[in-house]
This record gives sequence, C-alpha cells and structure tokens, in this order.
Amino acid sequence: MSALPQFSRVDKNPAAVGLCATGEPAGAGEPNAPAIRSVKVPAAVDARISSLKILAQSIVREIQSLETEDAESTPDVLDLQAEVHRFEAELIRSALARTQGRQRRAARLLGMKVTTLNAKIRRYKIA
Repeated sequence: MSALPQFSRVDKNPAAVGLCATGEPAGAGEPNAPAIRSVKVPAAVDARISSLKILAQSIVREIQSLETEDAESTPDVLDLQAEVHRFEAELIRSALARTQGRQRRAARLLGMKVTTLNAKIRRYKIA
C-alpha cells in the first residue's frame, strides 16, 4: 500500500484552490501526486465576475464618449444626479443586452431585486 502525500492546510480562497499554505501547488515535489487540471468556479464568483465585466464595459464606453465630446460643449456645472441616472441606465441596458432581455437574469447580474430593476426600467424608459 503506497503512502498518501501529506499536505498542510489547503486555502479555501477560490483563487488559491489547489495550493498549500506554503503557496506551492498541492503535491509539489511528490512524484506520484496527481496534477490539478481545472478548478470549478462557484456560481456566486462567476456572477460577480460577470457583473464586474458589465461595469468595466460600461466605464470604457463612458470614457470613449467623454473623449469624443467637444470641450466647448461641456457645461461648467455638472449635475451629479443626472450623471448617476445616466450611468445606471447604461448599466441596466448592458445587463439586459447580455441576458437577451431577461429581467430576472439581469437583476441577478446587477445584484438587485427584479421589482427594483423593473421600476428602474420604467423610470428610465428603457425599451
């Protein structure tokens, strides 16, 4: 009977799955240790990643639109509330586009209730 390799505590951080507390891959230095092929990402982490991707895409689009704006057409006073509403509407549009118009999935991506999303869609007149 072959002896199983002894490992120290394995981190529970999803990014560090398969690593020992020393930071080395589990089984490093063990000649018969199985190789770790893939790590399954939990659904909650995947949803957060998707939300961050949507946010990043929206920010990039906003930066691009600001770059194309003429400096003379920019007002001296910015209305914070109007800018927040515009940004929020763009995030909602991106989430709906990503989920092919499915409000439940879009709400999950945005981390809000379906009823809240629906009210914002009506408020911002998003088709």
